[in-house]
Amino acid sequence: LSLTNDPEIYWFDTGLLAMASFDGLQVSPNGGCSWDFANETLSSLIMYDLAGDPTNPARALAMSSSGNLPNRLYETTDNGVTWTATPAPIAEPGFITESMAIAPSQTNRIFVSGSHLASAEAPRRPTVYRTDDGGSTWTEFPVTLPEGNRTLFALAVSPTDPDIVFLRTNAETATDNPE
Repeated sequence: LSLTNDPEIYWFDTGLLAMASFDGLQVSPNGGCSWDFANETLSSLIMYDLAGDPTNPARALAMSSSGNLPNRLYETTDNGVTWTATPAPIAEPGFITESMAIAPSQTNRIFVSGSHLASAEAPRRPTVYRTDDGGSTWTEFPVTLPEGNRTLFALAVSPTDPDIVFLRTNAETATDNPE
């Protein structure tokens, strides 16, 4: 079984491309003609999102997502040459990250959205996590939505107010099909 996804791609000013995919974090120095893993650690992780710093084009963040491991952000400040894990995991195992957004007016404020895994007793629990220090600490913000398994996606942060984040959700519902 091979996992597939629509990868996130960031193009650094140097011409280096970075790609976050289910196969890990990869980089291409030649416009996508060939790809290599950014480093050995990032070749074994599911990387779910990638975002560039709107005020510093040499800085980007990649986000891992796994139900079995603590998820982290990985940061580059040198145009994708080196990537370092942020100090603290986003959440404990059991949280699936979906997307992240960097606040343009306060770039150490990063929002990560996703869901705590469902159990037999409860559906998925959509949650937003926020860091104000670039990933050293995280604050959880549970989001109340109507019943059903739902996923939450952080789409954008207001360019002038870092307290306003725009989210999107989907719903999984069962329908009766008499056929």
